Amino acid sequence: MSHDGEGQGQRPAAKTRTAFVRAKAYPNGSTGPLRHSVLQMLGVLKVATVKQVWLLARPDHEHPNTVASALRDLAKNKLAEQRGSTSGLPRQPEPPDSDRSAGLSPVRAAKRRPVRPPGAGAVIWGLADLGLDAAKSTLPSERKIGGRARSVGRTTGAPHAMAVNDTIVAFTSPATPGKSIGRIADWTTEAPHPLPGDRNQFADAVLTAPTDNVPVLLVEVDLHNETPDVIAAKFDRYAEYFALTYNDPKHKGHHSHAKKLPTWRRTYPMASPHSLPPIALVLGGAQAPAASTTSSPRSRTSPPGTGPRRATTRSTSPGGSRPWPATSTT
Repeated sequence: MSHDGEGQGQRPAAKTRTAFVRAKAYPNGSTGPLRHSVLQMLGVLKVATVKQVWLLARPDHEHPNTVASALRDLAKNKLAEQRGSTSGLPRQPEPPDSDRSAGLSPVRAAKRRPVRPPGAGAVIWGLADLGLDAAKSTLPSERKIGGRARSVGRTTGAPHAMAVNDTIVAFTSPATPGKSIGRIADWTTEAPHPLPGDRNQFADAVLTAPTDNVPVLLVEVDLHNETPDVIAAKFDRYAEYFALTYNDPKHKGHHSHAKKLPTWRRTYPMASPHSLPPIALVLGGAQAPAASTTSSPRSRTSPPGTGPRRATTRSTSPGGSRPWPATSTT
């Protein structure tokens, strides 16, 4: 008996859905564009929490899980690393050498994902050595991003760095109410301003966003841990920096007759030549004053628990009538 006709009326087996196989180099499933954005964030901010990177890189995502996956994939490839937490709690001590010498094996970690204890704070992420070069490739070629801030966040929780990040989020993140100003690539943190005698006045952050009518804005963040004299001394050093001049290189006569040009224009050629760059003083901390203005955009603190936001107050840059946005940080 022939069996050639058997099975002709049977339906073909239904195709099973093939599971997506993640690349071994990126087991958490992050995409190339997302890792590019995260590297760019860390190249500018130096250190940041997952939430801060999420608000700047992917605020359109409902949850920051995708950003956390990208950070874990970067850490697996030795491009990023954890720097402790915002609470500043020290790491758990390793078992003593006596236990190791006695051959005692450490207690096995639970298979389930450990739960962070209350008060542990948010994990702080930063660049590793290899990540520094990778982050440079995501920023303009002329940008100098400096070092990777090795010690920031390891023991103290980096409250000042977190406040600077929140200020940048308040300006630039599309998730912040109001119109966003600039992009993350328009920011520079710890920007040096050389002074005579091998001194420097470092600005906490500098924004250069001419397309948003902010050619240059210098930002200083205080967490109510500096005296008024210390803050005033910063503005004295800025005034000293703005007063520096150099001889006009186009002058063909004796250098003593050359026109004196402001040195700061070399660093910020996009700024208006008719006024000095404005300086924003952002005040944070529970006991910070309500507002402060020093030839700069007005900055004020937000009520506890509200988070960073763009305030509605406005002020005018020195020498001009252009309004400037205000910021607030917790």
